[in-house]
Amino acid sequence: MCNTLNEIAKQAKGDYISFIGSDDYWKNNKIGEQLSFLEENRHLMLVHSNSIKVDENNKEIGTINYASKKNSGSIFESIIYGKGGINTPSHLYRTEIFKHIGYYDPNFKFEDTDFWLRLTKKFEIGFLDTFHTYYRVHQNNLSNSNNMLTFYYDEIIKIYSKNIDDEKLKKYAICKILKKGINRSLRKLSLTYIIQYSSKYIKYKYFNIDNFLDLDRKET
Repeated sequence: MCNTLNEIAKQAKGDYISFIGSDDYWKNNKIGEQLSFLEENRHLMLVHSNSIKVDENNKEIGTINYASKKNSGSIFESIIYGKGGINTPSHLYRTEIFKHIGYYDPNFKFEDTDFWLRLTKKFEIGFLDTFHTYYRVHQNNLSNSNNMLTFYYDEIIKIYSKNIDDEKLKKYAICKILKKGINRSLRKLSLTYIIQYSSKYIKYKYFNIDNFLDLDRKET
């Protein structure tokens, strides 16, 4: 995914860029309204909005609504604390961002979290409280329930380790993800993952971050 997005981004000639999944779709006013917003707010690097969830038959089944979350301004720590973020299916951002933070990191299985953390670490963003996009929910979503334990949580830990400089914040963030892994394992009654995430939590609790990551690499 990251390599594909980078290939596209490096060919982009315009001032703005927005990616869309092959099974998602936009409302007609999405780009126009977001473009006008960024033109009027030159200090912001990105704008995002809300999405409507649809199933494989285009039936509306819910929403992704960021109105009640920390959705604009400086939101780096809000992403870490889980109190805010960027609604990936709805983004539009300035292509100049690649000059400041680089492209998507192909070392990760999914593209957005690492890129959003690098972006919000340096720049403020904006938000439009409207529904601009349709996001399709299906079993192939990388963040679906089956993928959470197999690789999703581990990827988030690696991304946090890369992007969080403050050691206390990093410790909080990684412990929070490991606890999520333990709780989800318990709900699924998966002994393998209960042991795996409990072991990682203990290692991180009693070893420093470098030792934790070294031990984790040896396991994999």
